[in-house]
Amino acid sequence: MLDNMRPSRARASVSRTLRGDELEQRLDRLARSRGDAALNELRDDARQIASALDARREFGELDRLIGALLGTRDAPLQTPAARARRAGLGYDTDRLALFETLRGELASQTFAQRPEPPDPERLVAFFEAYFSNWIEGTVFEVEEAEEIVFQGRVPAQRPADAHDVQGTFGAITDPRLRAGTARDADALEDYLRSAHRRVMGGRPDVAPGEYKERGNRAGMTFFVHPDVVRGTLREGFAILETLPAGLARAIFAMFLVAEVHPFADGNGRVARLLMNAELSSQALCRVMIPLSFRDEYMSALRALSQNANPTPLWRMIDRAQRWVSLMTWTGRDRVLELMNRTNALVTPEHAAARNLHLRDPHFGASRYSDES
Repeated sequence: MLDNMRPSRARASVSRTLRGDELEQRLDRLARSRGDAALNELRDDARQIASALDARREFGELDRLIGALLGTRDAPLQTPAARARRAGLGYDTDRLALFETLRGELASQTFAQRPEPPDPERLVAFFEAYFSNWIEGTVFEVEEAEEIVFQGRVPAQRPADAHDVQGTFGAITDPRLRAGTARDADALEDYLRSAHRRVMGGRPDVAPGEYKERGNRAGMTFFVHPDVVRGTLREGFAILETLPAGLARAIFAMFLVAEVHPFADGNGRVARLLMNAELSSQALCRVMIPLSFRDEYMSALRALSQNANPTPLWRMIDRAQRWVSLMTWTGRDRVLELMNRTNALVTPEHAAARNLHLRDPHFGASRYSDES
């Protein structure tokens, strides 16, 4: 970095040093992967060697540039990302490129307008909460979960898990969270924090309603660094606003939260709540991911996150919404019968071992041929 602060002339049209905007991008990338502390560490290291390299002037330039990025110096910056970081709203430029890829794919699709089914017995809400928690490893038998949600019976051995199910069900049935859509970036952040407090209120160790303080990951996917959570969410919201209301916007909203992963825990549940709030605000059918469809859901998220392939995600979400829209949601026994018929309650392990797939509730019925 000190060497790149020295004046240099290009030879054969190739410069020996980086341009100013390239230096900003390099430093911003360092901060995105390791946080603002990495910039301070770099500056301290440069200070120690500047005299030995006769680079005191160059250190002064680097010091001003890093100070500007951190918002402690009033020096000019060339790139939008660097100026956003100085304002305390730095963002992950790689994630924004990924969001643009998804936006372009969704904008090119035409999705079915499936109306939200009536839910007089709150069975849609119950199974949405049940499946959403099951995805995250909070596993109960259906009968156990029913006792937790409808009778308030909390197992003494698993109070926090039970609260997760209760909290998710409560968020789904809360009118403010059920169909609340964000008018601006501030409203988006308010929604996410409120939903997280509702869902994870039984786990004070994960700081319900507060953004993460440490980086998190899932397998080989490293999510957005804590220092750029707010900025990335807000820049992502600007992209979200360009999509039409309905399934396209709902899918994007879910992936935005899932990819930023703003909280220490509970991100998947909050992401799906936001997705379904977008749908309910338009009186459209909500989405749930049955047990046998979980692996397809996780694979689709990885395909976009790791390989920038958005097609599997919108296809499987569209398929999941279709399944919900074709279900009958009155009469508990009838609902369970249909779930068994469609393999909805088959675990991913058993589904893979027996080559079972999620089926339509009325498979083969001619009156559903327009949904094929």
